[in-house]
Amino acid sequence: MVTDEQLKELNVLVYGVDYNFKKDGKPFVDVGEGFTREIGNQDFIVLSTSNDEQLGSAIYREPLPNGGYRDVPYTTNDSLGFSGMAVTPINKGVVDYGNVTVVAAATNPASPVDLQGAAQSIFGNSTQYDVAERYLLSLMKANPDWQINQLSGYSQSAYMLKIGAKYHIPTTVFHGWFNYNTLTKAERTYMDANMAQYINYRAHEEEVGGKFVISHDAQNTAGSVYYIGGVTSHLLGSFKFDKNGNIKFNIDDTKGEKKIANLQASIAKSSGGKRIALRTSLIHTVSKHAKDLAQGYESAVKAELDKVETDIENIVQEINQGAYMIQNYLQGWEVNQLIQNYQKSDFWDKGLEASIKQEVSTYKHQLFDFSDTLTAVSRRMADYDSQEGVD
Repeated sequence: MVTDEQLKELNVLVYGVDYNFKKDGKPFVDVGEGFTREIGNQDFIVLSTSNDEQLGSAIYREPLPNGGYRDVPYTTNDSLGFSGMAVTPINKGVVDYGNVTVVAAATNPASPVDLQGAAQSIFGNSTQYDVAERYLLSLMKANPDWQINQLSGYSQSAYMLKIGAKYHIPTTVFHGWFNYNTLTKAERTYMDANMAQYINYRAHEEEVGGKFVISHDAQNTAGSVYYIGGVTSHLLGSFKFDKNGNIKFNIDDTKGEKKIANLQASIAKSSGGKRIALRTSLIHTVSKHAKDLAQGYESAVKAELDKVETDIENIVQEINQGAYMIQNYLQGWEVNQLIQNYQKSDFWDKGLEASIKQEVSTYKHQLFDFSDTLTAVSRRMADYDSQEGVD
């Protein structure tokens, strides 16, 4: 199973599929079939790449039975800037074709067609969606022995959520710039029925996607949208992870607290106009810290509930599969009787889940109200202090 941190690193690495891509003005690593890299104490190998940036067509490099590859071109209407790759772990020297992940690259700011796709995704699907879907289908058709069980994307390539829902493949995206209104009824229904498998890690305050309400309107989302507290950058590096590779829902709980303590100490030593400015800054800092805590707390609890629910579903599925394997020895009704008390409803209390989520939501709104009140107080204080200063 690929961790959140490994998926993040793969979303960085996929940029290298486009050999013209430059990071900070410098050439990036060239990524092709056979490329290997260790990520989070796990070796990964690139099985396939696709890049239609230069030629106006996508190229799929098909592995040959006796080794090597052959290029299989398939045309697109225009060059749309899509870059993607299929990767899988290497375990004890053996390539694991049972755990293939397909990753689509985000926007390359130097590419006009890439920027066009990003702009299009505000109002509908990215122009790269069709190319990405064809790439996935070509992989499935050419490699029936592969088990593609994870999709991923970042920013514009959050269209992978829609592809994942369509083909029932779990999908995780970062800063997903995605219009959920593009989902079909069937896709939305499937995502909502399997929320823990369709994850969009976002941030309210980050400078790009966070400004577009259409991307994260709570009334339109499907699957699981987790808001990470303390994130203000759209870059992949803005996300932090624990020692197991799981995402941290509050980037640094102590960072805000330290800043508050430092401001308090500074206020005690200051006077006049500087003291006024510091007091206002303190209230703004406390206000922001409250919102960060609220967002992180809600996302963390929701993620834990989703994880437990998924674990229960997997256990129940294994019980059912195991039970029906002994049908040669028992009657059907005997098998049914054996497993009748081991269904999801026997272990998972939907009412309790809803109650917990409601309590968390209430707590979050209380912290948000507290934050808004502090902001209003700071404005009034600044106005009053300014008038006092004039007098």
